[in-house]
Amino acid sequence: MILILLLFFVASIYVQQNKKKLIEDARKSIEVKYNSLVSINDIQLSLFEQFPNLSIQLKDVDVKGPKYNLHHQKLFLAKSISIRIKTWPLILGQIVFNKTKLTNGQLFIYTDKDGKRNIDEVKAKQNKSSNSFPEKIELNNFTIRIKDDQKLKDFNFLIHSLNIKTNETKSKILFNVKNKIAVKALIFNHQKGSFLRDQLLEGDYIVDYNKIEKIISVNKIDITISKIPFEITGQFDLKKNGLFYLNIITNNIPFQSAKSILTNNINRVLKEITITKPLNINAIIKGPLSGGEPTVIANWQVTNTNIGNSQIQFTSANIAGTFNNQVNKNLAPHDTNSSINLSKLIGNWHQIPIETNNIQISNLTNPLLKGGFKTEFNLAALNPPLNTENIVIKKGYGKFNIYFEGPLTNITENNTRLKGSLEINNGEIFIKPIKKIITNTFADILINNNTVEIKKLTTKTKEGSQLNITGISTNSLAAIPNSPGKANIILNISSPFLDLNNFSSSIQQDVPRFKKSGKNTFSRIDHILENETIHINLTAKSIKWQKLIANNLKSTIELNTGNWQLKNLEMNLGKGTIVLSTKMITTNNR
Repeated sequence: MILILLLFFVASIYVQQNKKKLIEDARKSIEVKYNSLVSINDIQLSLFEQFPNLSIQLKDVDVKGPKYNLHHQKLFLAKSISIRIKTWPLILGQIVFNKTKLTNGQLFIYTDKDGKRNIDEVKAKQNKSSNSFPEKIELNNFTIRIKDDQKLKDFNFLIHSLNIKTNETKSKILFNVKNKIAVKALIFNHQKGSFLRDQLLEGDYIVDYNKIEKIISVNKIDITISKIPFEITGQFDLKKNGLFYLNIITNNIPFQSAKSILTNNINRVLKEITITKPLNINAIIKGPLSGGEPTVIANWQVTNTNIGNSQIQFTSANIAGTFNNQVNKNLAPHDTNSSINLSKLIGNWHQIPIETNNIQISNLTNPLLKGGFKTEFNLAALNPPLNTENIVIKKGYGKFNIYFEGPLTNITENNTRLKGSLEINNGEIFIKPIKKIITNTFADILINNNTVEIKKLTTKTKEGSQLNITGISTNSLAAIPNSPGKANIILNISSPFLDLNNFSSSIQQDVPRFKKSGKNTFSRIDHILENETIHINLTAKSIKWQKLIANNLKSTIELNTGNWQLKNLEMNLGKGTIVLSTKMITTNNR
């Protein structure tokens, strides 16, 4: 220790007496090595900066870079550079540097729109030398930024702390790395935003550099991104036209956290979606190191989750999906060439079981949804999603098959394709406006684009009336709020026997206006009953009303906003014929 103090004392005196010369020598050495204008404010010898070793400290180092006059961007700044000198070689009369420490600085590598880089001449100088890496490197509060205005890239990292220990042989260098780095930007294309913005990366791992092959590789290293663990395997080929490959795996990552590491463009598609349980993700990212957007394929799974948006929710769902930003391999990776696929969705929509393997969101610039599902269910489970004041399903069995193709937002009858079918078996339904329960209901209903067709519907009232119904609704996608009167609904109802006494009480009473529900719903039934005109063609072989019995009833009825209009009612009574037209206007009870 006494010897170390003596050496420090002697060296300090030498540094103080020769400070100007030492600063100038250091400045010229850096200028020659990096082909750049350099300024150094101070130089001193320290015992305590990297105790028990001596260290040389350079203060306020400023390296403008060879292209400063062109770009006006400084290549390198550091408040302090500390270079450690090994003690025992120094005692033997040898000066051996084994650690470089940089504090409060930045390295800025810049390429302008013409492809001119501020490190081109620096690299030319460096290629002529064969300097080895320092044994140890430490960075604190240091920014590294790589900005390329030609290729629209911007990588910006704030290094809170970085410690690197090197072990070098003839063929390779092993870097033992411990870091705490904040990602300020990881932009492969300025138009699409940054990955990992404002995320904190922490890890303790080994990086392998093959000097012969010029390949950097990592194998199953563990890092955390904002405290969430990730496993990373990767390779970077530093040769000309080299490629890189990364395999990133994480388990139990919350959906919000997963979204936060993605770009704004991807988040624009995902922002309306909620997933309540954490995901398992396995992603592969690969592409050229020279520039361009990388290919990203990410597979993800989540179990027993709720998933959906403001319009639809699936519960207790098991899901597997894939994100791919290069669907067409003949085209470059791009948002327009991207898709999100659900290869598996098993869950419940309300109490209706859902299973599908063919849902896709494509073209993330103008997202399109494509896919559908089949299900078999208890009819009563339709009550919550229908969310109507006018129909209550008591029992029955249903089969539903639907396929949708269209935009995620701004859905219109012109930009949407919809196909589906609904089969009802042995249904029992309470219809509130006429206060009747219909039973033995069987139906086949088809959906084709904006047309809904009742191919067949048969039902009975408990009092014995039987109804056979067919019908069609065209322009059905227009039957949405704020667009009244656009749908065209026609129902054809026939009956071998119709007991109007079953319906007379409800016809004679004022029909209350339908209440609007505050809930979000897929159902537009209440809206249709309130706002759309429904045309009914009614025929019955025999009818009964009070004590009157008539045959061969024919009538056209229009229902609109609670009003009933009978047109051309005709029926045979005894040996005569009755023809009638009338209009019934209902009002609220006061």
